[in-house]
Amino acid sequence: MKKKKSNAPRLMESGFRARLIQILLVLAVVVTIPALNWEFSLAALLITAVVFFFALLIGSQWLLPLPVRTLDDRIQQFLAFLGWLLNLHRPSFLVEDVTVKRTIEPGSGMLPGIVVVDGHTAVLTKRFQHYLRVLGPGTHFTVPFERVPVVGDGSRFAKVRETVDLRKQMRFHPLTAQTKDGMTIKTVFFAQFFIDRDPDPKLDRHNMYRFYEKAVQRAVMSERIGEKPDEHYDWTSLPTALGIDLLLHIISTYTLDELYAPREDDEGLSPLDMRKKIREELTNALREKLKDYGIYLILAGCGKISPGDERVTHERIDAWRATDSRRARLRRGSRGSRARTFTRAGRARYDPAHSGRFASSPAGVLRFLGAHAHGGGARSVVRWGA
Repeated sequence: MKKKKSNAPRLMESGFRARLIQILLVLAVVVTIPALNWEFSLAALLITAVVFFFALLIGSQWLLPLPVRTLDDRIQQFLAFLGWLLNLHRPSFLVEDVTVKRTIEPGSGMLPGIVVVDGHTAVLTKRFQHYLRVLGPGTHFTVPFERVPVVGDGSRFAKVRETVDLRKQMRFHPLTAQTKDGMTIKTVFFAQFFIDRDPDPKLDRHNMYRFYEKAVQRAVMSERIGEKPDEHYDWTSLPTALGIDLLLHIISTYTLDELYAPREDDEGLSPLDMRKKIREELTNALREKLKDYGIYLILAGCGKISPGDERVTHERIDAWRATDSRRARLRRGSRGSRARTFTRAGRARYDPAHSGRFASSPAGVLRFLGAHAHGGGARSVVRWGA
């Protein structure tokens, strides 16, 4: 297969660049030979080596504007630049927005390569077929035989299972469940979570997301494989898978009226309070399960609950309306009875012809009320008679 021709400058090709540097070094030695003075030749070679070293040192800091902060990182940056010039470098990678791309092809692998990770991603590197270490946001230099997994030849950005998003994750999933009394309901499961974080506040100094290395390793290794060849489920699907099972179990412990019926005139919980109770119970149970996978759960719960069949909804509404109407009639009947009691009491007090037996004294009115009125009405008449 014919190799595709590159449009990059010749100087960017590692083979051409290495030969050019070697030729320049040999040329520096050849130029000093005609002097026929070994002391002068050695001095010239020494000066050439010193100038070349300082040129590389300055060039590595200016031509590679990497966000390095320590002296060791600057030394590694110099070695990486030297290896790039002499074709002695290891491959370099760019991790951006949870995707990976190989930016520089490997040389002989004697000097370090560079891995640049954006501010909200972590990546798990490999040595041979084993996981080696976790690289968080920032600039890193590879060790011997270390590599970042890529897709294909690595020439394009692609997502791999070894990259982890450190930002907060939000997931929704529609759900159909069955209540304790066998009724079907519809709701929505939701969860908010992120990779477990290091509580050290020093990590906020450079506006980087906190994380535990073990948490990233556990999250990467929690990937599941489905029946189909290309069916993979990464760590972000784990809270949904575990949370739905827990929510189904919690809903099955309540009846439909406990979850859905209005509660204004009842001592039970209202729908909003019931969802809050379910959210607290679900969050506590799911958070404990996700700890083993390096995931911290912020909250989990369910959305609005409604019956799965619309006919059930209409029947429930009719039943609630009938109950409210019956209660309203009872309240109106109670108010009418009290009004009639007041009327009869008034007549007995001021009309001796109507009830001469009770009009002789206030005590007689009270006895009359005690025989015909409720307790609340009698107390009201006592106040009125007083």
